[in-house]
Formats: sequence, C-alpha cells, structure tokens
Amino acid sequence: MPGTLEASIAEAGIVMSCTIALLTPYGGTNLGDQAIQFSFVDNLRRLPADVDLIGLTLNPERTAQIHGIACYPITALDVDFYSESLFLPSASPGPASSPEHPAAAAGEESKPLLTALRTRLRRVRSLVACVHAARRLPRKLKGCLRELGFLVFAWRLVGRLRLLIVAGGGQIDDEWGGPWGHPYALARWTVLARLRGVPVAFASVGACRLEGRLSRGLMGTALRLAQFRSYRDEGSKVILRRWAFTRGDPCFPDAAFALFEGGGMPPGGAGRDVIGISPIAFGRPESWPTRSEGVYAGYIAALADFVIALCERGLRIAIFTTSGADSAAVRDLLRQIETQRVGLPAGIDVQSTQTVASLQALLPRLRAVVASRLHGVMLSHIGLVPVLAISFDRKVDEHMADMELGEYCTGIRDIRAADLTRMFERLLSREQAVRALIRERVRERADRVREQFALLGALAGCGSARPAVVGE
Repeated sequence: MPGTLEASIAEAGIVMSCTIALLTPYGGTNLGDQAIQFSFVDNLRRLPADVDLIGLTLNPERTAQIHGIACYPITALDVDFYSESLFLPSASPGPASSPEHPAAAAGEESKPLLTALRTRLRRVRSLVACVHAARRLPRKLKGCLRELGFLVFAWRLVGRLRLLIVAGGGQIDDEWGGPWGHPYALARWTVLARLRGVPVAFASVGACRLEGRLSRGLMGTALRLAQFRSYRDEGSKVILRRWAFTRGDPCFPDAAFALFEGGGMPPGGAGRDVIGISPIAFGRPESWPTRSEGVYAGYIAALADFVIALCERGLRIAIFTTSGADSAAVRDLLRQIETQRVGLPAGIDVQSTQTVASLQALLPRLRAVVASRLHGVMLSHIGLVPVLAISFDRKVDEHMADMELGEYCTGIRDIRAADLTRMFERLLSREQAVRALIRERVRERADRVREQFALLGALAGCGSARPAVVGE
C-alpha cells in the first residue's frame, strides 16, 4: 500500500514551491466537513503563490473526486466508528430469536437445554466482550502491520510539504473511535511534520470530548507541537483550558463562513411555504457511538408530531440531511409519522443533499429550517435561512448564541412538540428581521475567516505577511 501511494504521489508531481496538506477526518458524506474543505481549497488557491493542495482524509478516492485535489489516507488502522470500512452494512447474522432457516428453528426447539444455556451465556457481558475481542484480534494485528508501512509513507509525504493544516471541524474529539481514532492520527502526522521541519497549523478547529487519558495525551502532544492554533468558538477553548499553552490562542469562525461570498450560497427566501427538516441520528444504536435510545426515541416522536402539525397548516416539508449518518434518522422519522397518521401526509418530500451544491440548490426554496446537527444549522444560516435549532451539543447552543439567535434554540433531551410549535411561530413572525440579522452576522464571520487564510498563507511562505506564531 505505501509503495503504491508513494508512486501515485510521484506521478501527481506534488513536489511544488508551496505544497499544503489539509488534514480532516472526513469521508465525503458530511456536508459540514465538505463545506469547510471547499472553503480551504478555494481560499488557499487565491494566495499570491503557486499553491498545490493535497488532502489527508478517511476516504481519499471520494474526497479527491469531490474537491479536485490529490487525497491520501489519514490512517491505516481499522478503528470502530472512525475508519470508513466500519460504516458499511453489518454482515453479522440477525437476532437468535429469528433464525433465517426453518430447519435452524426446529433444531433449536429439539435442544431446549442447549438453547437455554446459550441464552444464559449471551447474558454474561464479559464473556460476550471477550468473544467479540477475539474475533477482532486478527483485524487489529493486520492493522498494526499496515501502520508500520504507513509510517514510512507518511514520513516521505510530509517531507514534501510546506505546511500541514488541521483543517477545521470538530477534530479535538475521541467519541468517534477513541484514542486510536483521531487523537492518534493527529499526533502521528504532527510529530512527523515537526521532525521534518514542517510547520503545523490547527485552523478553526472545534473541541468536543476528550475523556480518556491516552486521548488527552495524544491530543495534547499534537496541539503543543503546532505553530499556529485557532478554534471556532470560545467553548472549545474552555474544554482545552487544562493546557496553559492554549490560553492565548485566537478564535476564528468556522471556515464554512467563507463560502458566503465568491462562489458562496445564494440568498434564501424565495420559497414561502416550504419548511426544511433536517433530523440527526444522535444517540441512535448502531448510528452513534454513545447510545441514548430514550433521548433519540423522544426526539423522533416529538419531531414527527411537529411535522404533522405543519402539514395540517398546509405547509410543505422538505426533509434533508447534512450527513450520511443521518439517513437512518430520516427513515425513523417517516416511519413514526406513518404510524401516527396511518400513512404519510401530502406535501412531504425527501430531498437528496449529498453535496454542498445540492444543498445550495435547496436552501433558496425554504422559508425556514428545523435542524439539529451543527452544520445543518450553520449552512442554513450561511444560506440566509432562519433556523429553529434542536441542539444535541453545546456547540450548537454556542453557535446560536453567537449569532444572537439563542431564543430559537432548544435542547434535544427535553424536546416537546408544543414548545417547538410556539418557538417556530415566533421565528416566522420575525422572519425578515431574523434574515437581516443573519446576513450581517455571516458577513462579519466571512471577513474574519479570510483574515485567517492570509495568516496561513504567510506561515507556508505563500503570502505577503508573517503571521503571529503561537508560542513565540
């Protein structure tokens, strides 16, 4: 694998006067990460130098096709809820209570003692965990061997760079994959870059969760070695306050805000009776690493009640997602609506929004959006569409407060359809004033993001001014 990748690098001719790598845990299906990468690619190419960009991602083939740059793997490890391969449909058999073949059922019925024993053994969690761990062991060992070769490839790749940018998004996090997911990936690439004398920048990154000691150690190493660090919100800095060296670091808005002008999203407001609904799979078993089935079930039920109420008012509904992981939430929502109404009401349409361009085409048709994922909210705001946010995390709360729209944000854990309806009525009653406020706030953030791109260009030696480097 490394040899093949290195050959591809040589063929692509990435040894340029100013080669910059964009590192992101992104596989092409999350529109927030997609928008961030479009912003980085577009704005860095505007620098007064011959800039060549490459990506380090979870799905190089897909992201190369989307963004038009050469892309390479961010990791060689196969990590649950991090590596792309684990998001494929499971090949494991169904529940034991529903055998696929009649003969299997008959066999079980003829051996009641064996069946009872198996049932009891399945209840012994430690034994089940050991069995699963044993099944994963060959895969883990194979991944470790791949990693050794990958380190050689990464060492050679980094030597060709002028700058390594950890490019936005919620990258300071160990929920998706634990310490051997993104914390290790960041530490690996950062250490190799500094050993090769290549500067590292963390640009508008978000901090989410760092619960494990190993995760904190790996992430702290990566951050400490960076020559430039900035965060997308003050809440991220609070999470990182344990490290004194981060306290003087600046905040710059999410890079997606730079899509507002120069190929950005068109102004919304053309549609007068279409409401966008963008559900999230937060807490859903098999879709989210931290399970919260009760919260998820309550959220889907309340959202279904709310959608039905909107349909009864004669409003049309456009259901869309900003992450491939939320497709399951769309199915659950539709199933819940069908159950409560004995069929789907007229006027509900599921939109395919697999790219930023498809979302750009949808937003001008919407009068308002109800969303939960951060970039479902943020990209709607960038499209100048009012949003009612059902927040699953402090980052959504903080975004809404920063936009001066906190009164249109409610928590996912205590959601009620009646509260959503009241809040939504208030939002629609102030629609034009809210749109004007959104336009002003988005423009301010777009200007700030472009300031940061100038600093990054200078750090790579591709700009005209030398940036302030943290730690000097």
